[in-house]
Amino acid sequence: MRDLAEVESALKAILVDRVHGAAGARVVVEERLEGPEASCIAFTDGERVLSLPAAQDHKRIFDGDRGPNTGAWEPSPPLPT
Repeated sequence: MRDLAEVESALKAILVDRVHGAAGARVVVEERLEGPEASCIAFTDGERVLSLPAAQDHKRIFDGDRGPNTGAWEPSPPLPT
């Protein structure tokens, strides 16, 4: 979310209009962070841990890295440093 009006609108929809039902009874508001995002996935059997390489969770809707994030997972290890 990019501005206070958008945040207020979303919170009203979730907390007042209850668009998510009981799942929206509590929300967590975090600081917006700019920049690349990474996903780190690991598997465990309770005794051992196997880590997969970190991957980026990033796919914009338009070419040229424009538009909103679609939420699609685009694994692309290794990550640039």
